[in-house]
Parts: sequence; C-alpha cells; structure tokens
Amino acid sequence: MPSFHGTISGSIKSTSYSIPCTIKSIGLWNRTGGAIVVNLGIVDENGVDTYFKSTNLAALASSGSSELTLTNIRVLANWKILVVASGSCDYVITVE
Repeated sequence: MPSFHGTISGSIKSTSYSIPCTIKSIGLWNRTGGAIVVNLGIVDENGVDTYFKSTNLAALASSGSSELTLTNIRVLANWKILVVASGSCDYVITVE
C-alpha cells in the first residue's frame, strides 16, 4: 500500500490524489520530551479543512507516546490529507 509519511512539527498536506482512495491506517509517534496534540484531517478541492481525528500523545518513551489506528476513511479525488502537530512527531498514513 502507498503511504504518506515523515516527521513534522507544525502542519503538512499530502499531494492531492487523482482518484478516490481510502485511508487504511494511521501511525503516530511523539518525538519530544513533552506531550503533544496531533490533528488529522482532509482538505477538499476548495481548500476547506475538515478534521476527523485529534490525538494526545504522551512524552517520548512513555506509555501513550505512540498510536496506531486502523480506519476506512474515504478521500475523494483531488482531496489532500492533512496532519497538524503541536510538537515533533513521526507519522505514517497508508492509503489504498
């Protein structure tokens, strides 16, 4: 499965997909010494952000510092995936 992945502190949008796809899984890992909040959403072709998940991640190397979620979130053609984090985190989002 293709993935949208990397490390961010702030926000990032995927490139738009030319055909509809489905988000199958979301993996998040905190890389900071303190707790952070990560928000996930989609951006439609008009540039409107719609958030579907907000996650609190505990400090690096503590219980709750990572999360894996299996999903079936449909992303329409020409929409983008959006990740916004209040601190440094790794993310992997697989699409099908």
